[in-house]
Amino acid sequence: MKHIITYDKEFIHTEVDVLMFASDPTVGRLYETHLNHINYQKRWSQEEYDEYLQLADKMEQKCWTKNQEYTPIGYKQQASEHWIEWPMSNDHNSRSMGADRVAHEVRQMGYTVQVIHYPLHASEDLIHKVFKKFVGPNTKAVMFGQVFAFGTEQRGLVNSVYFPPARQHKLKEWATEINPNIKFVIGGIQFNATEELKGRGQVDSPLLDIDVFMFGYADVTIRHMMKDLDNNTLKKVYTDAKSLLDIENSTQHYFPEDIVTPKQQLSLEIGRGCIFKCTFCEFNLIGKEKGSYMRSSSRVEDELKRNWEEFGVSNYWITDDTVNDDSEKLEKLAEIKSRTGIPLKWSGFARLDLQHRLKQSQLLVDAGAGWLHYGMETTIHESGILLGKGWDPEEQFEFVRELKAGIFKDVGMSSNFMFGLPEDSYEGLKDSYNKLTDLEYNKLDAIYPVIYKLRRSVGKGEKLDGTKTESVIQADPAGYGYTEYSPDQIKQIRSSGLFGPGQEDMFFYTNKHGVTIMKAYHYASTTKKTFNRLKTHAHRNPITASNLLRQEMYNDHTEYFDKVMNIKEHNRVESVTLWKDDVPTTLTVQEYRDSI
Repeated sequence: MKHIITYDKEFIHTEVDVLMFASDPTVGRLYETHLNHINYQKRWSQEEYDEYLQLADKMEQKCWTKNQEYTPIGYKQQASEHWIEWPMSNDHNSRSMGADRVAHEVRQMGYTVQVIHYPLHASEDLIHKVFKKFVGPNTKAVMFGQVFAFGTEQRGLVNSVYFPPARQHKLKEWATEINPNIKFVIGGIQFNATEELKGRGQVDSPLLDIDVFMFGYADVTIRHMMKDLDNNTLKKVYTDAKSLLDIENSTQHYFPEDIVTPKQQLSLEIGRGCIFKCTFCEFNLIGKEKGSYMRSSSRVEDELKRNWEEFGVSNYWITDDTVNDDSEKLEKLAEIKSRTGIPLKWSGFARLDLQHRLKQSQLLVDAGAGWLHYGMETTIHESGILLGKGWDPEEQFEFVRELKAGIFKDVGMSSNFMFGLPEDSYEGLKDSYNKLTDLEYNKLDAIYPVIYKLRRSVGKGEKLDGTKTESVIQADPAGYGYTEYSPDQIKQIRSSGLFGPGQEDMFFYTNKHGVTIMKAYHYASTTKKTFNRLKTHAHRNPITASNLLRQEMYNDHTEYFDKVMNIKEHNRVESVTLWKDDVPTTLTVQEYRDSI
């Protein structure tokens, strides 16, 4: 197969205390998401797996054949599964923060760690060789990050097209063959699972092989888990919904074995949590006090300088829930950029209303903004007010046009738009379609129209993590005017294959204005297709462009795994520097462990 990542050379065994697979934010073709929905409810035999690989190869080859020549006129007849959405606010060399962040905390306790990124196109054999290289008799745990899962419900441990969930029971088999006492750990800021099946609707999920579940923020609880592991007092669940981390003084270091390269987009955390409490939001740390949960600008500067001087990295994804929630934060970032001379460029989540009200546009440019993803969410004013986003959409789009004609001409701007909100009507959805696909009215560089999703399960009792936040609307759909389809209607929709495995918990609704989830889906998908056709695909063949990007992904990620498999040694931290009011205190690793 042309674009499956393999490794066929000799390698030396370099055992680590902890092997960690990062959640992969790599954007794939739509068909790759569809493949992930194919039967994951049982263990596949080699014959079944071979059939799956043949199907995956056939679908990938379709993307490269001449009969997929794209013409904008024939857009509706051509499947979008053959291309990668573009433009994107991140790139294929983006690294998720969670695994690197947790690895840093584990290393400070004196353990060696190997983090594996970019598994999306890795073969089963490559993942097996990763286990052979890094897992040994003294390896304590294999950990899996799950922020960027393929779908709304968790299915597998590693997000790989060519090593699907139906084969991932082999992970525990490979590990225990080497070390019968090894523990499997999974976690992520939004990750959750049901007690009964460790993943709704899964009959024989690889999640059943998990020994420890980490819910919410893990950069503090991982310390407790590792101590418990050493003391033989391991618990099933560790949770931190509201962030116990002393973020003001938190640090982040990378080592040569992390394979950080100048091409990569690293994550950078300046603040944690959001000052807003939108009614649809299910993040745990919302409604925080302005200026709280902020890192010291000295720690941020230290990290930026070290990554630039040691690895040549200047491109970041700022992970703050709202990067522009505080102008002082942006001012400090602009000062660091100017003082150090680092050619800093970053992407992040922002609020357009704050940018307008606080007059932050020039400040954002000075701080290095390259792409901003806004939460405009809707063009329907009544729905925006209900969500907690009350700025008139007409004024928002007027501001966008002003920005793109001036100071933001070289800054990417994008936003999500939800269809099926409580105050959406058919007239409103038609108006949304017309406005979002009018390129003179809508000057955003990219839009992401989606249906508003609700779950059937309400309440915290069904989840392993009882602290998980539910949105205000999710907690009371009926109170916001939603009614559920009849059982016969739901059965008919499911038989159509439109909402397949992994979406068993979806709430099929009609809102109080008579808008059904299916009509909302129609308007969202049609808006997306029309905008893409007019905005980008009219000027570039999306299949050809995606093929070029896919080849670049393959080259870069193959190079990454070549370097991983050639790692000769791992660093073991001997001392830990803690900060308080910019004053350092250095401890031995044992002193630090005793302080936990």
